Parts: sequence; C-alpha cells; structure tokens
Amino acid sequence: MVAAGGVFAATNVSYKPFELAHHIKTAKAKFVLAAPEYADPVLQVADECGLNKSDIIMFNSYDQAAPNGHTKWSDLLKHGEEDWVRFDDEKTCEKTVAALLFSSGTTGLPKAVMLSHKNFISQHTLVFEHRGNPWEATRLFPLPLFHAATAPSAYCTPLRSGEAAYIFRQFDLETYLKCVEEHRVTDIAMVPPVVIATIMSPLRHKYSMRSVRKGQCGAAPLDPHPQSRIQELLAPDAHFTQVWGMTET
Repeated sequence: MVAAGGVFAATNVSYKPFELAHHIKTAKAKFVLAAPEYADPVLQVADECGLNKSDIIMFNSYDQAAPNGHTKWSDLLKHGEEDWVRFDDEKTCEKTVAALLFSSGTTGLPKAVMLSHKNFISQHTLVFEHRGNPWEATRLFPLPLFHAATAPSAYCTPLRSGEAAYIFRQFDLETYLKCVEEHRVTDIAMVPPVVIATIMSPLRHKYSMRSVRKGQCGAAPLDPHPQSRIQELLAPDAHFTQVWGMTET
C-alpha cells in the first residue's frame, strides 16, 4: 500500500459500526482491506462512508469464504508489476505521510495522527540500531497492529533488519507462551494486562521464557512487584523495562 503511494490507516477489529465510520471518514479511506469474519461492520457503514462494494477488499488469506461480489486480496496480484514509489531525498521522506495512527481519544473521539516515512525510519534507528543488541533478535507481536506501540516495529523493523518476527492473529495466553518457547523469542513487548496474566497463570511453569533477553512494557504503568516477577521468568541477564511514548511523536 505504502509502496504504491498510499497511506496506511489500520483500525481496531472490535470497533462498533459508529466507531468504524468515524475512523474511515477521518482517515478519508478510499479502500478497506478486511478479513471476511470482521467485515460486517464495514459493510454496514459502507454507504455512509462513500465506499462501493469494489472498494472493500476481502483479506481471506486462510481461504475463508468471502461475500459475493467483493474483490479478494489475491486479485490484487493479477495487475502486473510496477516499481514502487521511492524517495531520493530526506525532505520528501520527511513530508510524505506513511500512516495515520489514531490516538486514544481521551478527550473525545480518536484523532488521526500523521506519521511520515521519516518518523518510522527514525523510530527504528533510535530503538534498534543506535545501540544495537549483541544478539540476532527474534520478536513476537501479540499486541494490536493498528496501534503506535506495535505498528513501527512490526511493519518496518523485520524488513530493515532481516530478523525473524511472528505476528499474532488473536491473542491467547497459552499460544503466546508456547510461541515464546518454541521460537526462542529474544525480544518481547508487553502491556500490563499481559504481564499480570502471565505471572498469575500456572502456564508460566509449563512454558519457558528463558530465551527472552530484553523485555519492554508500556501503554500503562506497571507496579514494580509484577515487573520484578516477570523479569524472574526471563533469561538471567535479561532487562525488563517500562517504556513510554506518544502516538504524536
């Protein structure tokens, strides 16, 4: 999408129709890519948002049944090839919007925050390359990909670094812990509810998190006690740090 000159604006699959309509209108979305099982709210607000049936593309990557008359994502591969949009200077990279990521809407409805290509490049550089790790990272992304806490590192970092990254379709604690052990995940990002669920579950004894060498927790404050308890489950020399950021940055 971005390589074709588009702007990415992900949304929460749990949104009700009125929330989704606000999101689509605010982003001025021209196309919606939706998994068939999450498409009903999109179809309900299509007319209100000025979307035709051909504008709603079904992402049935698991061969799910898709509503009749809708383009499937695989159909997009039948239009030949063109070289992608490239930037040859920093000013273009700085001024060209890559994504609209929505703020939490604490003081009202969620607001679309414009993030440039330079925003994403800078975040990756500062977080992962300025002081790189002495190991080859394997990452797991169980958090929502529409959120600024995950989007930059999920969409940019694996392509830039060439390091392994695993993405969750839907969070489940046992599957999460099993994946950490099975894929020997080295870098994890968590939120307080996931930390609490992990340290309170007997599953923490069934699966090992000893491969994890660096952990971060954000989106809300975490009490020092659960922070120390989760760190005890990781590699002996692992760091588990609380981080803070803003979508707007």
